[in-house]
Amino acid sequence: MSSREVNVMQSSQGIGIMNKPIKADMWVYALSFLTVFLDLSSVIPVYTYVHYLMLLIVGVFIYLKLPIIISGKNWMSFAPWMVFIIGIVVSSFLSKDIYISRNPLLAAIVALGGLLEFIAVINYAFKKNRIPTALNVFCITALIILLCTDIAVYLTDVYLIGNKFRIAYFHMLFIVLFVIRKTFFDSKKNIIDQILFAGLIVLTIAVCVRVDCATGINAMILMIGWFFLGRALPSFVYSPITVCVAAVFSYVFMYIATSLSHISFVTDYIVNTLHRDATLTGRLPIFEVVPRALSQKPILGYGYGISYEVLDYFLKGAPDTQNALAEWILYGGYVAAIMIILILALNFKVVSSHTLTNGDAVLICVAFIYAFICIGTIEISYGIDFFAVLAFLRVLSISSSQREGAMR
Repeated sequence: MSSREVNVMQSSQGIGIMNKPIKADMWVYALSFLTVFLDLSSVIPVYTYVHYLMLLIVGVFIYLKLPIIISGKNWMSFAPWMVFIIGIVVSSFLSKDIYISRNPLLAAIVALGGLLEFIAVINYAFKKNRIPTALNVFCITALIILLCTDIAVYLTDVYLIGNKFRIAYFHMLFIVLFVIRKTFFDSKKNIIDQILFAGLIVLTIAVCVRVDCATGINAMILMIGWFFLGRALPSFVYSPITVCVAAVFSYVFMYIATSLSHISFVTDYIVNTLHRDATLTGRLPIFEVVPRALSQKPILGYGYGISYEVLDYFLKGAPDTQNALAEWILYGGYVAAIMIILILALNFKVVSSHTLTNGDAVLICVAFIYAFICIGTIEISYGIDFFAVLAFLRVLSISSSQREGAMR
């Protein structure tokens, strides 16, 4: 990075995008963010077609900028994601005429296509040294969504962006973006930023209470816990081995949960401390049948987004696998699981190689991922938003390192 570029970045500290000309790529950053993190179809049915239009616009932009996006060795970062996405799409294609509730092929193309576009867009921003601009756009867009969501929740009890989980997770995402932007533009800590950080945590917990989402509260606590653990033990938290073991254990838990529930002190903790029933709110019966379902199609799975229709055959009324990694194994078989673990390992390998320069911006992103992995033991937390943050982590880590080195 040249000294001129560094001076431009330094002069932009604390400054938004409102006083700068709005370039075409800024609209693309906003649209790509919306396609991944926002879904209004539950309250505005026509939004589905708006979503398709946004995907088309971003897709055209990517097509025009493709030589930049895949220039150098940058294309190598797409390879694991492409294998993962193609595996899910192939599985969905093979199952496209089987299910009544939805077309898994169309659902896979829309959801994973949006993810692939987001990955391409942030890589474009990285190649053009536009990560600061993308961050500004992401933060402003997220803030508008957050305000509208909270107003709707408190005044009308309408869950604007989906269910209670999506509301909780989006608040966590905004905290991540807030910390990233503050750290990226100004590494100096001040009392105002700390108050705002604490206020956002309180707001997130308050909203989780309002929508009755205990999972969101637990995820928030886990994210803060991993954040401070990362400050104390960065080599452990940033290690690819640590994150892969955590992801694998969150899946294995499904197989040992029933045995653990028979231990008296475990049952006592669940009932008397967590104030849940001994079956983990009905999850244990589901955990008992999920392995049977997975064993029927272990290689490529059943197709994207059809867990209810599949599991209902094995256990009447089972909504999903109630386990993050198991859900994707159901969608795309163990091929999908292997690719998820590989992507985690590769991205964290990049992060671990920049631990001296990444600071709180990358750490809060890492903590977000760990929190989702932890709650993934009993929730389907690996949504498209989770993968988008994981992809952004890699770009952010390299960009932060290069920026820090250029300023020295």
